[in-house]
Amino acid sequence: MNRFLNLTLAASATLLVSASAQANELSIANSPFPNLSLASDGPNLGGYILVHYGDDDDGAEMKFRSVRMEMKGTRGDVKYAISADFKGTLDDFDGADDEAVSLKDAKAAWSISDGITATFGRFKEPILHSGLHSSSRRLLVERTGNGGAFDDRNAGVMLNGAFGDLQWWVAMQEGDDGAGAMDDTQTTMRAVYNVMGSAFGKYQGAYGYEGGNLSVGLANVEDDATGLEATAMEFGYVNSGWSLYGDMVDQDGGDSPTSFTVSRMMNSEYEIAVRMEDDDDADNTTHMTAGLNWYQGGDGHNLKWQLNFTDTESDDAAEEGSRVDFGLVWRF
Repeated sequence: MNRFLNLTLAASATLLVSASAQANELSIANSPFPNLSLASDGPNLGGYILVHYGDDDDGAEMKFRSVRMEMKGTRGDVKYAISADFKGTLDDFDGADDEAVSLKDAKAAWSISDGITATFGRFKEPILHSGLHSSSRRLLVERTGNGGAFDDRNAGVMLNGAFGDLQWWVAMQEGDDGAGAMDDTQTTMRAVYNVMGSAFGKYQGAYGYEGGNLSVGLANVEDDATGLEATAMEFGYVNSGWSLYGDMVDQDGGDSPTSFTVSRMMNSEYEIAVRMEDDDDADNTTHMTAGLNWYQGGDGHNLKWQLNFTDTESDDAAEEGSRVDFGLVWRF
């Protein structure tokens, strides 16, 4: 598998480099490789800022959770996206010179046949909707615990497509041991069946959806670097201003944390939500979060204010406590 992946990466890289050096159009007929021409659309620049004030038993803090810049566009048949986070460049006054820009996405995608897309580069692991959607489009301040545990970006190659209402993803990426090498890989397979509509769009919650939507998903992930083997399950339902979402991750030989979220659009500007989570750990840790979103000016998740209250109960006294978060999300 590693030899096949290395050959794939080498061939793709060679094609991209050679194409950029040519002034005329490159077209490889009857091949899975993209047509790279001088014709382009973009790049389009954008991004978002997430700033939050949090107050818990350890004290209060105000910080930028994200200062994201994004560049997207097309060149020939290829769609590309590059993003980086600049929050690390803000001095945290800890006396250490550790501020830096962090790379997020750096990927190219193209259609290799009808209904099948190839992605090459650095991208998110395709496991759960709660981990895949943008942090600027969350229903609550935090992802679900499972979504937050499986939202990493790594370099690799991915194929995805659809057969009618059944969507699928298969990805091979560098392992999560932090070594940055491809000797140990993470393999992910995900399938989503859209019973009606699609409840796993770019937003989480009820905002931005029309009609009835019901989707169920199943994913399997194996990481050679860390030894992780896990199965993830999720469902989503959105209809008439209501949304329901649940996920569970069953780790081989480990815990099986679950979450359940419900939200309601009160009108075009306000959405309320409640989330219950069970860590399934030895300390019987559970979390309850209640939230309110104000989509200011009818611009939805592009400009919203968020207010969350989270209460944690556990047999471990160090884990217990409550927290209030107040934040602003602004996409530009």
